[in-house]
Amino acid sequence: MAKRSGENPESVLFGLFMLGLLVARISFVIAYWAYFRDDPLQMLDIRDGGFLPWAGLLALLLGSALFCWRRPRCAGHWALAWAAAWHSGC
Repeated sequence: MAKRSGENPESVLFGLFMLGLLVARISFVIAYWAYFRDDPLQMLDIRDGGFLPWAGLLALLLGSALFCWRRPRCAGHWALAWAAAWHSGC
């Protein structure tokens, strides 16, 4: 697919990965604001395992839908990938 379209899929996948991580962390911080309110630098410390996976997955879904909406040729691949993920229970 990359050879035909001339695009590098790695940059798109990396951007979506970073979007998912960022949204998952921000949503965790919002959910546990009482803990982070007193020490705001703790928001940057990811060693506490603080990510909300559903928020990250939703960001991935919306980000990939936006990407494929701007490039209609990949819409079939997007639908197939999400159908496979849904069917596998991810």
